[in-house]
Amino acid sequence: MNVLLKIDSSTINELKSIIKETVENVLKDALQDKGLAKGDSNTNNGLLTRKEVMEMLNVSHSTLYHYQLNGTIPYKKIGNRVYFKKEDIIDNPELDGQPFG
Repeated sequence: MNVLLKIDSSTINELKSIIKETVENVLKDALQDKGLAKGDSNTNNGLLTRKEVMEMLNVSHSTLYHYQLNGTIPYKKIGNRVYFKKEDIIDNPELDGQPFG
């Protein structure tokens, strides 16, 4: 038994739209789960601690320290604590997922 299914152009466009929206939502959710979505702001105005940055980049404390020293990642000192802007981490082309080495 053969079944022939005919789809007109408006149905194809509607299917494309549904697929695109679904993919965008899945990607957005995945980025939010990893804390990488642009426009995210946590309770401290988008500032991250060393520990949060090390987890985000999957690097050691010494690697993060080298990134600070050589200017790869800008940071701010507030009192005795060091903070990083989330956008500086996400939009940094120098990091490219590669640890210091």
